[in-house]
Amino acid sequence: MIATATNLEIACPPWASEPDDGYHLREAVTHALRHSGYTYLSNLKCEVLDGVVDVFGVVPSFFLKQVTQTIILRIGQVKEIRNNLKVI
Repeated sequence: MIATATNLEIACPPWASEPDDGYHLREAVTHALRHSGYTYLSNLKCEVLDGVVDVFGVVPSFFLKQVTQTIILRIGQVKEIRNNLKVI
């Protein structure tokens, strides 16, 4: 599933302000997922290249799969998500 950014963006931390800096964007995504309030999202992995986030892992419901996507899309420098989560 591929999604694109919406108007509802959250501010990236100052250290993630460079859109081409995949490391910092990956850190921003990881931080957002870990602090989402959903334990399962803390264990997800992601890769970033040119603003495209590939997210991997396992979640127990389609709801959490969608929540993950929504959280990531709120990060300003994210251009696209490739949601590779498995629901088990």
